[in-house]
Amino acid sequence: MIESVEKSQPNPTKKKVSFMGYVELHELQPPTSYVETLANLFKGNLGTGCFAMADAIRNAGLVLGPTLLTIIAIICIQCFKMLINGADYIMKANELTSRPEFAEVVELSFLVNKSDNAKWKKCAAIAKTICNVAICITQLGFCCVYLIFVSSSIKLILEHYEIYVKLSVLMTIVLIPVWLSILERKLKKIAILSGLANVCMILGVFFTVGYSLIDLPSFSDRKYVNFESLPLFFGTAIFAFEGIALILPLQNAMKEPTKFVGLLGVMNVGMVLVSIIYLFVGFFGYWKYGEATAASLTLNLPVDQILAQVIIVMVATGVMFGYPIQFFVAIQIMFPPITEKKEYARKNPVTAELIFRSFICLVTFAVAQLIPNLSILLSLIGAVFCSMLVFIFPALIELTTRKAQYDKIGLKYWIKNSIIILMSLIGMILGGGQALYEIYLGFFKDSN
Repeated sequence: MIESVEKSQPNPTKKKVSFMGYVELHELQPPTSYVETLANLFKGNLGTGCFAMADAIRNAGLVLGPTLLTIIAIICIQCFKMLINGADYIMKANELTSRPEFAEVVELSFLVNKSDNAKWKKCAAIAKTICNVAICITQLGFCCVYLIFVSSSIKLILEHYEIYVKLSVLMTIVLIPVWLSILERKLKKIAILSGLANVCMILGVFFTVGYSLIDLPSFSDRKYVNFESLPLFFGTAIFAFEGIALILPLQNAMKEPTKFVGLLGVMNVGMVLVSIIYLFVGFFGYWKYGEATAASLTLNLPVDQILAQVIIVMVATGVMFGYPIQFFVAIQIMFPPITEKKEYARKNPVTAELIFRSFICLVTFAVAQLIPNLSILLSLIGAVFCSMLVFIFPALIELTTRKAQYDKIGLKYWIKNSIIILMSLIGMILGGGQALYEIYLGFFKDSN
C-alpha cells in the first residue's frame, strides 16, 4: 500500500509507482501516463474473479445475472468516485502533501472537524481497524482461492491422463513453490512475477472466451432467472469488482492525476472495459456450459485438447504468480504492529518477518484445505469483506466528508448512501449466510 500520511514536504528523489494496483517507493521512478495507468487498472482487475463470472451468471440466470451485474458495476464505479472525492477533501482539510491510503481516508473522514471529540476519535480508530482487517482478509482470501484454483487445474489435467491424486495432496505440492515465492521481501522483485501473471491471465481470458463461443446451444435451454442461488451471485460479483484498493495509488502515481477522473478519465474508461469483459465472459460462459459451468471457466475447457491444456496451465501459472503480490499487501499491514510490540522482531526484523510470512502462508493453506470449494469460498469472501470495502466504507466516507464540508449532508445523499449500505448489508447477510450454509453442508463430504 502507500506510505503513511505525512505533512512534511515529499522527498523529490522518490515517486510512488504502481504495480497491479499497489504502490511502492522507488528511486526516481517517472510518473505514469494515461495509457499506462489505464493498463494497470485494466490488468489489476483481471483475475480469478473474471473466470468466475460464468458461475456467477449461473447463480442468477442468463437474463437476471447480466442485468444485476450491470447495476453492480455502475454502483461500484460510483463508490470509486466517492472514495476519490473523499480523499481529495481529506487532503485539503488536513493540508496533506500526498493522497492517504484507503484505511487512512476512512479514519480521517471520521476525524475531520471533529478532532477534539473523544467519541469520534474512538470511532475513527475502530473504522480504520475494521477497514484494514477487511483488506487483509480479502487479500489472504485471494491467496486461499489461488491455492484451490491452481490445484484444481492441475488435478483436471492429471485425471485426463488417468493420474488420480487427491486435491489436498496437490495443494500441499503447490504450497512449496508458493511458500518459496513469499520469502522474497522486496516488492521490486515480486513485480517481475506480476508482469508474467498479467500476460498469462490476459491470454487465458482471450482463449477461454474463444472456446465459449464455439457451438453455442439454444438460448432457451438456459435458466433466464434463478432466485434459488441468487445470494451466491452477489458474493462472486463483488469479489470480481473488488478493485477499490487500486484507485488511490493509481491516481497518485499519474503524471496528470486530474485525468484519472472525468467522463473519459482512466477510472470510467477502465472500469467500463472491465465490466464489459465480465459481462461477456459470464454471459457466454453460462450460455455455453449451462448448469455444468464450473467455479472457474477454465475448468470447463475440453481437457482432451492440447490447446485447452496449455490454456489451463497458463492461467494456473498466472494465478500462482499472483499469490505473492496479494500476500504482500496483507503483510505490509499486519507485520509493522508486530515489530512495534515484540522485542525479538525489532532486534531480528528479517528473521521475524520470514517466520511471520511462513506462518500466514500456512494459514491460507489450512483454510484452503478446510474449504476446498472454490465457488463457495470465493462467494463468502466477496459477500462479506469485499462488500465492506466496495460499498460500505465509500458510503460512510461521503456522508462524513459532506457533513464536514457543508455542515449538512443533503437528502439525496442520505437516500443514495443509505440504499448502498442497506443493499450491501442484505448482500452480506444473504450471500455470506448461504455460503456458510453450503460450507456446513459439505464440510464432512469428500470434496476430492
